[in-house]
Amino acid sequence: MKKLMALIIFCVVSGWYSQGYSLTVNMFGTISYVDDSDNVLGGVIAVGDTFTGNYTYDFTPDLEAHSSDTSHYTFTSGMNGLRIVINGIEFKSDVSNLDFLIEIVNDRLNKDAVSMISYSNLVSTGLVADTISWQITDASHTAFSNTDLPTTALDPADFPDHPSPNLSIFKTLLTHSGDYSYIILGNVTFTETASIPEPASLILFIIGLAGLVRRKLQK
Repeated sequence: MKKLMALIIFCVVSGWYSQGYSLTVNMFGTISYVDDSDNVLGGVIAVGDTFTGNYTYDFTPDLEAHSSDTSHYTFTSGMNGLRIVINGIEFKSDVSNLDFLIEIVNDRLNKDAVSMISYSNLVSTGLVADTISWQITDASHTAFSNTDLPTTALDPADFPDHPSPNLSIFKTLLTHSGDYSYIILGNVTFTETASIPEPASLILFIIGLAGLVRRKLQK
């Protein structure tokens, strides 16, 4: 039984590490602009509405490109991406066809900046969203000391020079007659790291689970 417990712990924790830790950060903000001349949103989203959401990424991007002051991290697999919910309408990265980019800038043109852009998305109402993006900037270039992927939540307060608005969701590519467009802009004002189990907590959970299995087998 001890060997079985050790094997369970090894397999689960090894899988946990091989996938790389995932960082999920909750986002909160307010809508500042809506252009829906085709009325595809049905008036559900308006200026002043609040929104929630999150961004998620692991630390094993599928593609990386680096220069002295900029890094691009591209995710084409995994449960990575952006998700925004406004009055019950959910806009999120399509993880089955993922195309999610994170750009980290450190001391380029006297600024630090982050851009997160999702190019393949799903909308709960069946609409199309060309892009979902969040971009923040710090002109004092003190937010970053390198271009590594941040391991903690990005605090908008650390990027006081970001454009306003800093969040955008839009469908503007008109490809055929009868197509539609819309633009939603907003400001993320607060973020918090979502609760995820630490490795030690995970191991304790697995030990407890293995104990339950052992007791059931002994009955």
